[in-house]
Amino acid sequence: MPRLSSVQTPPHANGTDGSRLSVNLAGDTMAALKELAERKGSTLSDTVRRAIAVLKYFDCQTERGHEIATIEDLGGGKTQVNRVVLLG
Repeated sequence: MPRLSSVQTPPHANGTDGSRLSVNLAGDTMAALKELAERKGSTLSDTVRRAIAVLKYFDCQTERGHEIATIEDLGGGKTQVNRVVLLG
């Protein structure tokens, strides 16, 4: 099971409160995080913040009864809607 710890830090220059979080990640999870960060030219911290924002958005939408989906272009004017199912 992942171990989490959190420490409150002083406010940032923009006036928001910050926290420092320590998370133990499995090797494959860390590799995926690094790959995402590299592809976007981002830091690991910014990539984690982005992932949290996306998960929060998906969670809010599903709580409202909405479904999350991707639309795949199959070519020739055809598309396929793929429903995203969030586990947990």
